[in-house]
Amino acid sequence: MRSVLIILLIIVYVIVMLPALLVFYLISKKSPKKAERGVHACISWLFKAIKALAGTNLIIKGLENVPSDIPVLYISNHTSYFDIIFTYPLCKLPTSYVAKSDLQNIPFFSIWGKLMRCLFFDRNDAKSSVQMIVDGTNNLKTDTSVYIFPEGKRNKSASGLPLNEFHDGSFKMASRSGAPVIPVSIKTASDVWESHMPWVYKTTVTITYGAPVFLKELPAEDKKHPGAYMQKLIEEMLLNS
Repeated sequence: MRSVLIILLIIVYVIVMLPALLVFYLISKKSPKKAERGVHACISWLFKAIKALAGTNLIIKGLENVPSDIPVLYISNHTSYFDIIFTYPLCKLPTSYVAKSDLQNIPFFSIWGKLMRCLFFDRNDAKSSVQMIVDGTNNLKTDTSVYIFPEGKRNKSASGLPLNEFHDGSFKMASRSGAPVIPVSIKTASDVWESHMPWVYKTTVTITYGAPVFLKELPAEDKKHPGAYMQKLIEEMLLNS
């Protein structure tokens, strides 16, 4: 029943928000930041509504670690499509998510994604990856946070551990912009849907935000391989949450 209600909500939302989508698109031509804030509010509302229909109980720890006045690079483990639904409304500034280029083929999602300044890229195309880093760095320099799952794809193990390798390239946006990195661990999100597709089950999900990490302040070896450093940090957060 939860799955059906969520599908119906999304259908109604798409229909009702079509005029708003046009308005935001027109606003973005003259005032991109104003449009971005409006889109952030609308998508946050939808995701909160989906969470409520899913019956998910969120336990949120360490959100006070996230600065509210500067953009940040969120780095997180990834086990569920619901990871985005749960974390986006918690972002303190408009935030662009790194997403697979395939999602651009979904008309409605594609337009909203562009207004949200999402970073679409093809992981098998080096040129696309480089452009994603350039665009993400620019977002961080212009007051838009960036959220990336450096495992590159969903971790399908039941516990989410061990984490897939974190790619060092994911951190270039932070090193080039000077933005702090916020480690995020998401625990048991796959129990909402992926563990028993196509049905959505009521469950408890724990999201933990770690203290900001400034890459330039890390020891030389960790600065050289930030992926391994952050992977170990988030694994510890998952084990302790």
